[in-house]
Amino acid sequence: MELQHQLHFDSLEELNSAPHGWDTDITPLGGETAPATLGLSSNDNVLLTNVVLNCATLQTGSTPGGMRTFSLLTRQRDQHCFRGHSVDCNTLIVFPQDRELHAISSGDIALCNVSVSEESFQRAMDTLEIPGDVLIRLPETIAFCDSQRRQLLREIGILSRFLKDYGDHSQAKELSISLEENLITAVLG
Repeated sequence: MELQHQLHFDSLEELNSAPHGWDTDITPLGGETAPATLGLSSNDNVLLTNVVLNCATLQTGSTPGGMRTFSLLTRQRDQHCFRGHSVDCNTLIVFPQDRELHAISSGDIALCNVSVSEESFQRAMDTLEIPGDVLIRLPETIAFCDSQRRQLLREIGILSRFLKDYGDHSQAKELSISLEENLITAVLG
């Protein structure tokens, strides 16, 4: 599978019904809806999604099946709450194994989501000699330093641009593996 798209939607209903690998129900709060943007890049191991929501929202649903998903805010003007945890731009969101999405944004946000196939993620864990049960015990949100955030966003951007320009070339797999390993390192601190 290979996707490289930048999609613009006039409403959240259009975003919810678009094929993007997630099962989402993003609802405007206060009856106000606004345009949304979704960027997609993927190969067989990784799905990268960049989402811009331009109004207060309730976000429910689930992450892509067969994948481990992590998110970070790239822009936040107002409060964002994920599964009862207040998060900001220096928080890495770790989706639980049940893949549940439940978040509330009180305003305009942009999110970068990284979903990695469970098989590929397990290979990266094995390479780093980390027991698989470590991820089960992780908290749902992890504060991380600005340099880790910048490094992850840089690697995500490189992989996304590479997939857009060259597709699922063999070097994309190397970039995916590097991103997976750095993501695990950031998660484990």
